[in-house]
Amino acid sequence: MQDISSVVEESLSKGKRYFEMESNVYKIRDYELTIILRPDLSEAEEKEVVSQIKSQILKNLGKINYEEGPNQRILAYNIGKYDRGKFYYVEYSGVAQPEIKFLKLNPNVLRYLLVLKEPVETKGHIWRKKMKENLSK
Repeated sequence: MQDISSVVEESLSKGKRYFEMESNVYKIRDYELTIILRPDLSEAEEKEVVSQIKSQILKNLGKINYEEGPNQRILAYNIGKYDRGKFYYVEYSGVAQPEIKFLKLNPNVLRYLLVLKEPVETKGHIWRKKMKENLSK
């Protein structure tokens, strides 16, 4: 049996948003995960939390498209006793949402937000589509 992450990556490289495995068809979706870590974490603790997140995504989901951080920022309001936080942001493509229960249980994580990215058609997208149609005539 093939690893799901390699199958997802192969499908995405072909431009497909789905794949078949064991007579089932799976839809590949895009997700964004933002995590606020405690500001007083050491680099080793930061790397440990980040590696847990990456391994959870790669283990059963798919491919990390973009990641940023952890970068320290001032919070709009205090979370507990903290007025700052280290933000870590990941965009990934996968089959399902990861099991993120470990984020709830991890004392180093102040907050997290997992969002399903939906494609949005803007005026720019519509204009480019019309231009391609006109050029192909």
